[in-house]
Amino acid sequence: SGTALIQPAYAQTIVNLSRNLAQTISAATPVLPAGDNDYGATPAVINPTGCPTKLLVAPNKTGLLAVETIAADGTLNVLQSIQVASNTEAFIGAPAWDRSQQLLFLTSPADGPAPYLHGLLAFQVSPGCTGLTLAWQQNLRADNVTQLMANGLYISSPTIANGLVFFGVQGTNPAYFAAAANGTKQRSPGQILWQSPNLGPQALTAPTIVNGRMFATFYEHHIYAFAIPGY
Repeated sequence: SGTALIQPAYAQTIVNLSRNLAQTISAATPVLPAGDNDYGATPAVINPTGCPTKLLVAPNKTGLLAVETIAADGTLNVLQSIQVASNTEAFIGAPAWDRSQQLLFLTSPADGPAPYLHGLLAFQVSPGCTGLTLAWQQNLRADNVTQLMANGLYISSPTIANGLVFFGVQGTNPAYFAAAANGTKQRSPGQILWQSPNLGPQALTAPTIVNGRMFATFYEHHIYAFAIPGY
């Protein structure tokens, strides 16, 4: 009855459980940096076009992004470890996969080793499905001068809808943003196309998009609904 979930042997490990949660099919995790190195985010399972297996992507609190293959029999194997952010407990946002663009979106609260910066990041699948590579990143507001947030502050998980990536940030002027998921003649990839007014002290949760409206909560007792121009 789900005993595999509480076995100490699987601490700090990515586990593939049977449908009834009673058996462990496979378990694997990369070598993690020392410190508070448990997983604080829900992993994403993606199925990139042309790849022989599905991929599992899981952010670890240490700022490391684990990428694993999922074989047909459910076996997990570590494919790649990407140190996206510095060792920070705030690297806990769930990634989001855009099948139409074949891009994985991730928010990072802190700078990591070059070239990774805090903000919104987009990863693409490498040729031959050998891992993920950085496609682009964005940490500037619509003016292309002011940073979205200071290095080290929390940023919510992203939500993807109709070619836009929505997310919220903390800071002295917290807000929710919509960025372009892809580039066109009129816009560059990651360009900030809309931002909400500052209505509260913190924007913590991933927004929900329904019928051209963005629903979100700030760190208080209200739910806000925003109309997205041109959506």
